[in-house]
Amino acid sequence: MRKIALITGANRGIGLETARQLKAKGIE
Repeated sequence: MRKIALITGANRGIGLETARQLKAKGIE
């Protein structure tokens, strides 16, 4: 099953870092 996360403000700051961490764990 595919895991998907919706992150607002993912283009900078903490949102960007959160997106990077989730991507590293294989979550889209």
